[in-house]
Amino acid sequence: ATAIKDMSPRASATLARRCLQGMIRDFWNVHDKPNLYKEIDAIKGSVAPSTWKALDATRKLGNIGAHMEKDIDRIIDLYQSGIIDVAQLHGAEDDIYIKRLQEIGIPVIKAYVVSNNSDIIVQAQNSIADYVLFDAGKGDGKTFDWELLRDFNRDYFLAGGLNLSNIREVTQNIKPFAVDVSSGIETNGEKDKSKMEQFACVIRDAEN
Repeated sequence: ATAIKDMSPRASATLARRCLQGMIRDFWNVHDKPNLYKEIDAIKGSVAPSTWKALDATRKLGNIGAHMEKDIDRIIDLYQSGIIDVAQLHGAEDDIYIKRLQEIGIPVIKAYVVSNNSDIIVQAQNSIADYVLFDAGKGDGKTFDWELLRDFNRDYFLAGGLNLSNIREVTQNIKPFAVDVSSGIETNGEKDKSKMEQFACVIRDAEN
């Protein structure tokens, strides 16, 4: 994520934030800080200088705020206060809502719950959001029919049910712009370093 910061800050932030925050909380037991910036500060004395340098660079990538049909003024306030850099929308927000955020400079990721519904794919194709994200939406680790995305012709993020058993298929056959993984790299509810490394290796192999 740090390597592509200058090419695409929005994508870089999305790739980095969730896994980084999970690692800090699970490996260093940091749970009492208000945001990722402060969480990184909390481990400065616990990591090697080279690791700290990489973490410090990563937190400059930006923060994404995930929202579900929130008062739009609340999102704007969070952006203007410097708390978030990108709005990720998970509700029924329409193009008018999205356009208002974009007009004041807020990049938007619009999430769509697919549930094997091809009509949702068409909606996403026509969305004015900067990026779209597809998810099964159940939070149960299951996926939707990825074949629905085979002819989708704009950049998108893929989430829902991703893990070591299917990520290679995703990178080889579906080829999303980015992936969003959380529980798929956990063991007993905590981030698993070995799983994260293996998952990242598959992604890097696909990029080469």
